[in-house]
Amino acid sequence: MAQGKKILIKLSGESFGGASGRGICGVYLQGVAQLLTDLLARDFRVALVVGGGNHFRGLQGVSEGIERTLGDSIGMLATVMNGLALHAVLSKKAMPSCVLTPYAMGNMTSLYRIEEARSYLLQGSVIILAGGTGNPFMTTDTAAVLRALELECEVVIKATHVDGVYSEDPHKNPNAYRFDSLSYTAVLEKNLKVMDAAAIALARDNNMAVRVCCAQDPHEILKALMGEAPSTLIQS
Repeated sequence: MAQGKKILIKLSGESFGGASGRGICGVYLQGVAQLLTDLLARDFRVALVVGGGNHFRGLQGVSEGIERTLGDSIGMLATVMNGLALHAVLSKKAMPSCVLTPYAMGNMTSLYRIEEARSYLLQGSVIILAGGTGNPFMTTDTAAVLRALELECEVVIKATHVDGVYSEDPHKNPNAYRFDSLSYTAVLEKNLKVMDAAAIALARDNNMAVRVCCAQDPHEILKALMGEAPSTLIQS
Protein backbone atom coordinates (compact mmCIF):
# COMPACT_ATOMS: atom_id res chain seq x y z
CA MET A 1 0.00 0.00 0.00
CA ALA A 2 1.28 3.45 -0.85
CA GLN A 3 2.44 5.81 1.88
CA GLY A 4 0.32 8.65 3.14
CA LYS A 5 -2.88 6.62 3.17
CA LYS A 6 -5.53 7.08 5.82
CA ILE A 7 -6.45 3.76 7.39
CA LEU A 8 -8.79 2.65 10.14
CA ILE A 9 -7.90 -0.30 12.37
CA LYS A 10 -10.64 -2.08 14.31
CA LEU A 11 -9.24 -3.71 17.45
CA SER A 12 -11.44 -6.20 19.24
CA GLY A 13 -11.98 -5.84 22.94
CA GLU A 14 -10.75 -9.39 23.52
CA SER A 15 -7.37 -8.47 22.04
CA PHE A 16 -6.93 -5.86 24.77
CA GLY A 17 -7.16 -8.68 27.29
CA GLY A 18 -4.14 -10.51 25.91
CA ALA A 19 -4.09 -14.30 26.18
CA SER A 20 -7.04 -14.40 28.59
CA GLY A 21 -9.20 -12.01 26.60
CA ARG A 22 -10.26 -10.36 29.85
CA GLY A 23 -9.24 -7.11 31.49
CA ILE A 24 -6.46 -4.97 30.02
CA CYS A 25 -3.07 -6.45 29.11
CA GLY A 26 -0.19 -3.99 29.35
CA VAL A 27 1.97 -6.06 27.00
CA TYR A 28 -0.69 -5.84 24.30
CA LEU A 29 -1.01 -2.07 24.73
CA GLN A 30 2.75 -1.71 24.34
CA GLY A 31 2.55 -3.81 21.18
CA VAL A 32 -0.16 -1.57 19.74
CA ALA A 33 1.94 1.49 20.60
CA GLN A 34 4.88 0.03 18.68
CA LEU A 35 2.60 -0.80 15.74
CA LEU A 36 1.42 2.80 15.65
CA THR A 37 4.99 4.09 15.87
CA ASP A 38 5.91 1.96 12.84
CA LEU A 39 2.84 3.06 10.88
CA LEU A 40 3.42 6.76 11.55
CA ALA A 41 7.06 6.36 10.54
CA ARG A 42 5.76 5.10 7.19
CA ASP A 43 3.56 8.20 6.91
CA PHE A 44 0.24 6.43 7.45
CA ARG A 45 -2.59 8.36 9.06
CA VAL A 46 -4.27 6.09 11.60
CA ALA A 47 -7.69 5.95 13.20
CA LEU A 48 -8.62 3.18 15.63
CA VAL A 49 -12.01 1.84 16.63
CA VAL A 50 -11.85 -0.18 19.83
CA GLY A 51 -14.22 -2.86 21.06
CA GLY A 52 -15.07 -3.60 24.67
CA GLY A 53 -15.73 -7.34 24.84
CA ASN A 54 -12.89 -7.85 27.32
CA HIS A 55 -15.10 -6.07 29.86
CA PHE A 56 -18.74 -6.43 28.80
CA ARG A 57 -21.01 -7.12 25.81
CA GLY A 58 -24.58 -5.97 25.38
CA LEU A 59 -25.78 -9.46 24.48
CA GLN A 60 -24.02 -10.76 27.59
CA GLY A 61 -26.16 -8.38 29.61
CA VAL A 62 -29.36 -9.71 28.03
CA SER A 63 -28.47 -13.21 29.22
CA GLU A 64 -28.05 -11.78 32.71
CA GLY A 65 -31.41 -10.02 32.74
CA ILE A 66 -30.31 -6.55 31.57
CA GLU A 67 -32.53 -4.88 28.96
CA ARG A 68 -30.76 -4.80 25.56
CA THR A 69 -30.51 -1.04 25.06
CA LEU A 70 -29.07 -0.58 28.55
CA GLY A 71 -26.73 -3.52 28.02
CA ASP A 72 -25.45 -1.99 24.79
CA SER A 73 -24.87 1.30 26.62
CA ILE A 74 -22.76 -0.53 29.20
CA GLY A 75 -20.86 -2.19 26.36
CA MET A 76 -20.17 1.20 24.76
CA LEU A 77 -18.75 2.45 28.05
CA ALA A 78 -16.49 -0.62 28.10
CA THR A 79 -14.95 0.50 24.80
CA VAL A 80 -14.17 3.88 26.36
CA MET A 81 -12.13 2.18 29.10
CA ASN A 82 -10.00 0.50 26.44
CA GLY A 83 -9.63 3.73 24.51
CA LEU A 84 -8.48 5.65 27.57
CA ALA A 85 -6.00 2.91 28.51
CA LEU A 86 -4.44 2.99 25.06
CA HIS A 87 -4.37 6.78 25.07
CA ALA A 88 -2.51 6.73 28.40
CA VAL A 89 0.19 4.46 26.97
CA LEU A 90 0.58 6.60 23.84
CA SER A 91 0.79 9.76 25.93
CA LYS A 92 3.70 8.32 27.92
CA LYS A 93 5.48 7.78 24.61
CA ALA A 94 4.75 11.38 23.59
CA MET A 95 2.70 10.15 20.64
CA PRO A 96 -0.04 12.64 19.72
CA SER A 97 -3.43 11.00 20.16
CA CYS A 98 -6.96 11.72 21.32
CA VAL A 99 -10.00 9.72 22.38
CA LEU A 100 -13.19 10.72 20.58
CA THR A 101 -16.67 9.58 21.58
CA PRO A 102 -20.10 10.25 20.02
CA TYR A 103 -21.38 11.61 23.35
CA ALA A 104 -19.96 14.00 25.93
CA MET A 105 -18.01 12.42 28.80
CA GLY A 106 -16.76 15.44 30.69
CA ASN A 107 -13.02 15.96 30.29
CA MET A 108 -12.24 12.27 29.80
CA THR A 109 -12.79 12.34 26.03
CA SER A 110 -13.52 14.82 23.26
CA LEU A 111 -16.75 14.86 21.29
CA TYR A 112 -16.46 13.25 17.86
CA ARG A 113 -16.96 15.75 15.05
CA ILE A 114 -16.12 14.70 11.50
CA GLU A 115 -14.20 17.78 10.38
CA GLU A 116 -12.18 17.97 13.59
CA ALA A 117 -11.35 14.26 13.39
CA ARG A 118 -10.18 14.67 9.79
CA SER A 119 -7.99 17.56 10.89
CA TYR A 120 -6.40 15.48 13.67
CA LEU A 121 -5.54 12.79 11.12
CA LEU A 122 -3.94 15.25 8.72
CA GLN A 123 -1.88 16.63 11.60
CA GLY A 124 -0.51 13.14 12.30
CA SER A 125 -2.43 12.42 15.49
CA VAL A 126 -3.72 8.93 16.19
CA ILE A 127 -7.45 9.16 16.80
CA ILE A 128 -8.98 6.56 19.08
CA LEU A 129 -12.69 6.20 18.39
CA ALA A 130 -14.54 4.76 21.38
CA GLY A 131 -18.20 4.47 22.30
CA GLY A 132 -19.27 2.73 19.09
CA THR A 133 -21.77 4.74 17.07
CA GLY A 134 -23.48 5.91 20.26
CA ASN A 135 -26.55 3.82 19.40
CA PRO A 136 -27.77 0.45 20.70
CA PHE A 137 -28.03 -2.54 18.36
CA MET A 138 -25.03 -1.26 16.40
CA THR A 139 -21.75 -3.15 16.73
CA THR A 140 -18.26 -1.69 16.80
CA ASP A 141 -17.71 -3.38 13.40
CA THR A 142 -20.43 -1.16 11.97
CA ALA A 143 -18.89 1.80 13.79
CA ALA A 144 -15.54 1.00 12.16
CA VAL A 145 -16.93 1.04 8.62
CA LEU A 146 -19.03 4.14 9.32
CA ARG A 147 -16.08 6.11 10.75
CA ALA A 148 -13.78 4.97 7.94
CA LEU A 149 -16.25 6.36 5.42
CA GLU A 150 -16.67 9.62 7.31
CA LEU A 151 -12.91 10.08 7.63
CA GLU A 152 -12.28 9.15 3.99
CA CYS A 153 -10.00 6.24 4.86
CA GLU A 154 -8.69 3.88 2.20
CA VAL A 155 -9.32 0.62 4.04
CA VAL A 156 -10.65 -0.88 7.26
CA ILE A 157 -8.25 -3.30 8.94
CA LYS A 158 -10.33 -5.75 10.94
CA ALA A 159 -7.91 -7.24 13.47
CA THR A 160 -9.34 -10.40 14.98
CA HIS A 161 -8.34 -13.72 16.55
CA VAL A 162 -7.57 -15.47 13.24
CA ASP A 163 -5.44 -14.49 10.24
CA GLY A 164 -8.27 -13.97 7.78
CA VAL A 165 -11.69 -15.22 6.77
CA TYR A 166 -12.12 -19.00 6.83
CA SER A 167 -14.70 -21.33 5.34
CA GLU A 168 -15.46 -22.47 8.90
CA ASP A 169 -14.14 -21.77 12.37
CA PRO A 170 -10.52 -23.02 12.10
CA HIS A 171 -10.43 -23.62 15.86
CA LYS A 172 -13.24 -26.14 15.47
CA ASN A 173 -12.42 -27.58 12.05
CA PRO A 174 -8.69 -27.96 11.25
CA ASN A 175 -9.63 -28.55 7.61
CA ALA A 176 -11.19 -25.11 7.22
CA TYR A 177 -9.45 -23.03 4.56
CA ARG A 178 -8.62 -19.36 4.45
CA PHE A 179 -9.77 -17.11 1.61
CA ASP A 180 -7.18 -14.74 0.16
CA SER A 181 -9.97 -12.48 -1.12
CA LEU A 182 -13.76 -12.35 -1.09
CA SER A 183 -16.48 -10.13 -2.44
CA TYR A 184 -18.90 -8.45 -0.05
CA THR A 185 -21.71 -10.48 -1.60
CA ALA A 186 -19.88 -13.76 -1.00
CA VAL A 187 -19.37 -12.90 2.67
CA LEU A 188 -23.10 -12.25 3.06
CA GLU A 189 -24.27 -15.22 0.99
CA LYS A 190 -21.92 -17.66 2.74
CA ASN A 191 -22.91 -16.16 6.10
CA LEU A 192 -19.25 -15.86 7.07
CA LYS A 193 -19.09 -14.41 10.56
CA VAL A 194 -16.09 -12.12 10.14
CA MET A 195 -18.19 -8.96 10.64
CA ASP A 196 -21.87 -8.41 11.21
CA ALA A 197 -24.05 -8.17 8.11
CA ALA A 198 -24.80 -4.47 8.62
CA ALA A 199 -21.08 -3.62 8.56
CA ILE A 200 -20.45 -5.67 5.41
CA ALA A 201 -23.50 -4.21 3.66
CA LEU A 202 -22.37 -0.67 4.52
CA ALA A 203 -18.88 -1.42 3.18
CA ARG A 204 -20.36 -2.93 0.00
CA ASP A 205 -22.71 -0.04 -0.65
CA ASN A 206 -19.85 2.44 -0.35
CA ASN A 207 -17.04 0.33 -1.81
CA MET A 208 -14.96 0.39 1.38
CA ALA A 209 -12.30 -2.32 1.32
CA VAL A 210 -11.92 -4.46 4.46
CA ARG A 211 -8.77 -6.45 5.22
CA VAL A 212 -9.08 -9.13 7.92
CA CYS A 213 -5.94 -10.18 9.78
CA CYS A 214 -4.72 -11.50 13.11
CA ALA A 215 -4.59 -9.18 16.13
CA GLN A 216 -2.87 -11.42 18.68
CA ASP A 217 0.49 -9.92 17.77
CA PRO A 218 -0.03 -6.26 16.80
CA HIS A 219 3.04 -6.36 14.56
CA GLU A 220 1.20 -8.86 12.35
CA ILE A 221 -1.25 -6.08 11.47
CA LEU A 222 1.54 -4.08 9.84
CA LYS A 223 2.83 -7.15 8.03
CA ALA A 224 -0.65 -7.95 6.72
CA LEU A 225 -1.11 -4.37 5.61
CA MET A 226 2.17 -4.54 3.69
CA GLY A 227 1.28 -7.92 2.15
CA GLU A 228 3.84 -9.81 4.24
CA ALA A 229 1.46 -11.87 6.40
CA PRO A 230 -1.71 -13.90 5.75
CA SER A 231 -4.97 -11.94 5.56
CA THR A 232 -8.20 -11.75 3.59
CA LEU A 233 -9.21 -8.77 1.47
CA ILE A 234 -12.94 -8.10 1.14
CA GLN A 235 -13.89 -5.83 -1.74
CA SER A 236 -16.04 -5.67 -4.90
